[in-house]
Amino acid sequence: MHLITSVARVKFWQALFVLILATQFYGCAHHVSFQELHYEVATEQSPTTLVAVIDQGTMQQAVPIKSWATGIAHSWDAYPGEMLKQVVDIEFPQTYRHYRFSHTASALETKQDALIVVMTVPNYEFKDFHAYFSVRTQVYDEDMVLVHDRRYDSEGKRQGSKMVWGGAFGMKSAMRQSSLDALQTIFKEIRADLRKTSRGTIAE
Repeated sequence: MHLITSVARVKFWQALFVLILATQFYGCAHHVSFQELHYEVATEQSPTTLVAVIDQGTMQQAVPIKSWATGIAHSWDAYPGEMLKQVVDIEFPQTYRHYRFSHTASALETKQDALIVVMTVPNYEFKDFHAYFSVRTQVYDEDMVLVHDRRYDSEGKRQGSKMVWGGAFGMKSAMRQSSLDALQTIFKEIRADLRKTSRGTIAE
């Protein structure tokens, strides 16, 4: 009886070791964008018509992220274009009375004094426990004349504790939170520049 118990105990520890090993070296890919995202933007709504344009290539852009802290075999595929679109759909309807979205700027029918904002993601990284996000905006008037072109760069807050203590389960949350921090910082600048552009003052 004692021998059987000992054998069972050995098998238990062997199985646990294999499970831990598998967690570190045999992982899977995780799709990372925001989930059930909503927040309030404290700003006055503009009567200007704004059309946001993010092309399909940007929307489908995937950035694979790996981390020793959460198991090197796991891969988290960040979709920064999706994240950008999710934030756009929160920010612009609150700041512009007439907001539309399109995947292409060609053949757009716009009203007078409309702004067309073409947005791309030149760079996205997640390293050293936080996100690095870049957004480029090219702003056109209703005649598709370029009036403003700027790249915005920001770093999200570090999420080391989520990654260290949460492991593979905490990694996705860490990426989402840090990416959102970076995008909210970027959109504060975008809102300010669009206000200046609407008034005819092109921001440097």
